[in-house]
Amino acid sequence: MLRLDVDRSDRTYEPGAKLGVKIIRDVDVEAERIVVSLFWYTAGVGIEDEGKVLSRELTVIPGRMENELSFELPEGPYSFSGPLGELRWRVEAKAVPSGVTAVVGFELLPAGRRIELSRVEMPRNGRFGFRIESW
Repeated sequence: MLRLDVDRSDRTYEPGAKLGVKIIRDVDVEAERIVVSLFWYTAGVGIEDEGKVLSRELTVIPGRMENELSFELPEGPYSFSGPLGELRWRVEAKAVPSGVTAVVGFELLPAGRRIELSRVEMPRNGRFGFRIESW
């Protein structure tokens, strides 16, 4: 089994903060190395997208393995959610060559506050707009 955890139970971080990650690989997971990566991704109506922001590679030692490392988080993009979609973050540990993967989601929030978007009524000019409900 490959397990992954982050250092904050609420899984919320501010831009520029350190994200602490703990990776545990049991002996049953075949691996020459483990690649730990940070991604942002979108989901919802329309085209879904993702981007790999940072990545680190760990050399595997025989037997059970525990590693801790940290990433300095980028300034954005911020996590948000709304009726048409959302942007979220995840950290992923992948054993190579077996492909066994562990994933933990987290939020990157300005000043630690969630961004919720809501749809507003169509204005007279026929264009949709959004407003931030909470900041």
